[in-house]
Amino acid sequence: MHYVRFLSPPKVAEGPRASLTVNAVLAVTTDLGDDFYPHDLALRARVVDGLQHQKVLQSQDYLCPGSSRAFKISLALPGKYASRDACVHVAVDKSGTSIDGGRLPQVLDVWSTQFHLTDKQRAEPLVERRLTMPNGSALRVLEETGDSIARHIWDASLGFLRFFAQVLSTTETSSELQQMLSRKPKRPLRVIELGAGCGIVGIAFAQLVKSDVLLTDLDDALDILNSNIRLAAPAAGSRLEAMVLDWSERLASTSTQYDLILVSDCIYNPDSSVHLVETLQRLSKQRPVPLILVGYKHRHYADQVFFDQMRQAKFTPIATGAIQLSHSKDDDDQAGPAIEFYEYRLQP
Repeated sequence: MHYVRFLSPPKVAEGPRASLTVNAVLAVTTDLGDDFYPHDLALRARVVDGLQHQKVLQSQDYLCPGSSRAFKISLALPGKYASRDACVHVAVDKSGTSIDGGRLPQVLDVWSTQFHLTDKQRAEPLVERRLTMPNGSALRVLEETGDSIARHIWDASLGFLRFFAQVLSTTETSSELQQMLSRKPKRPLRVIELGAGCGIVGIAFAQLVKSDVLLTDLDDALDILNSNIRLAAPAAGSRLEAMVLDWSERLASTSTQYDLILVSDCIYNPDSSVHLVETLQRLSKQRPVPLILVGYKHRHYADQVFFDQMRQAKFTPIATGAIQLSHSKDDDDQAGPAIEFYEYRLQP
């Protein structure tokens, strides 16, 4: 899986005869930004009206060289568009963004935030990802620009979206999650996501299933979580909220009895894994005991620390699954990256 990223967000420059040029620097990278798309890639960049995104002000095709670390795009516009609000959209031509049980696109497209077409104006250091969920709702999620991995969408998050689509499309009830989602409860499911980052997993769940979802992370993620909640389109009866939760601190007492705990790609740090398991233990003291759904992409032997800690804490996996993501033919893993899923409950 690869992502179009703005290394430098779109910026406007005034040219001769009051013309305008929108410049940006991008790369096509993996989720952690540690590798680049290996092949030449045909991209289409568009400047669109900020209020009517279907209205294209300028469009240009580019060929991004394989393994390019930084690729500059420049789109010239006539002066008549000066002072308009606009966005820049960059995508692989003819790529899809629908999650309907089929494969995700190999390269995920990117939208800039809205900006004025005025000299030296620049888009915010945020980008937007847009995906169409199986129920037709639009999932819109902001993430940071640049090559930092903080507050970015990771592969496991997209794996979760496909996993939800798969579970909701089947009539089987072989796993506890399938049983939970096949029931017609009188109240919304109560869900908490730990280490939510941008919040894409919990927000997607709230758009697909009637649920009260609490997104939690450290304080520096709260702004982007609240921004993404404002962009969300929850299902009828769903509600979203964000809260700071540090796993290393004692969990404040809560009267909420959660049905489901979501954990997406949070186990890569062995030190924080210890505190994560402690937090899961505290949340699992409730009755009835909540179901835990962990999804992750194997990256390092240190991932095993989390599973060892879970076993020692008497969490038993009661179901497992995997989702294959789209990949380049040159990937070392010829089967493509897999997102592994584990359902847990605390055993007495």
